[in-house]
Amino acid sequence: MCKGKLKFVKKGNIIALPKCVVFFLLIANGCKQRDKERCHEFNKYAKIIENFRNSKDTSVLISTLDDIIPKDAQCLDAYLARGDLYLSLGNDAKAKKDFKTALLLSNKNVYVLYKMGMLYQDEELYDSSVFFFQQAIEIKTHNGVMVDYPKGVNELSTDENKYDIQSIEIFYRQGVSYYYGRNLLLALKNFDYCIDNNYLLGKTYLYRGAIQEELNRKSKACEDFLQSKINGNLDAEVYLKKYCGATSR
Repeated sequence: MCKGKLKFVKKGNIIALPKCVVFFLLIANGCKQRDKERCHEFNKYAKIIENFRNSKDTSVLISTLDDIIPKDAQCLDAYLARGDLYLSLGNDAKAKKDFKTALLLSNKNVYVLYKMGMLYQDEELYDSSVFFFQQAIEIKTHNGVMVDYPKGVNELSTDENKYDIQSIEIFYRQGVSYYYGRNLLLALKNFDYCIDNNYLLGKTYLYRGAIQEELNRKSKACEDFLQSKINGNLDAEVYLKKYCGATSR
């Protein structure tokens, strides 16, 4: 059994818990014996994979994983590592195939659900995208409270912290899907939440301003466009000129 003290930190309706460091390639470091057995080949080459992770020769790393995966067919981390590499190369089709396999191995995995949501968002299939984001949010919700696992703490090693995505990031992405899926009121709620938590203010203010404009709330829209510019979003200048008849202060 993994050992370590839980430290609860309340953040509004979010509780933060300690989290193990998650590398880009999700190097397996779980304390469950079944995971070690399942990812025997992947763990054996973990150092090689980690050494390659900063290399531009991604094809070499994918080739290494291609050799490992047939021997470690049940290894979740291997599929996630290769899926992320395919994403970095813009090969969404192969990435989706790996993440779908990962979902079969771990159907309540927040990281996989988030990645699937992102893939469908890129395909402009916004209903499907929201479905996966909602699944991730549901899994992260315990007794009506969202639970996050901050990075940089090595006391625990469980699936929940190893494969976590911060809730604010999921809400932001869900807001984007709602916006382009033309569900403006739900998108507005998501962007309100992001702004309340100071997340990507340049972008979230711009999205919210665009929604306010469509809802004929011109004054609020212009306030949001200005805040977007103040927070570093240069695109906001175009909206200020077009809808507010001004450049900026």
